[in-house]
Amino acid sequence: MNRHGSFLSENFGSYRVSSQCKSTTGYMALPAPMVPDDWRAVLENPSSLAEAEETWKRLIRTAHPDNGGSHARAAQINAAIAMARKEFGA
Repeated sequence: MNRHGSFLSENFGSYRVSSQCKSTTGYMALPAPMVPDDWRAVLENPSSLAEAEETWKRLIRTAHPDNGGSHARAAQINAAIAMARKEFGA
């Protein structure tokens, strides 16, 4: 954002669109939403929230983009643990 509060940036008296507008194209790469039973397969069919959390921690270590994993896989694992927490009541 520039000092005037807009996403346009000055360039020698003219205005051009900043990279902020271009960054929204990244959302097209997100995985499809998970259906209610898919989370179990992602978290290797846990029988309790403790098992789900343990599996999540193990999977996210290698799937996280900071550790060489992909954004899509990390998002899938995070969505799975969110659904597990909801189902197990945490």
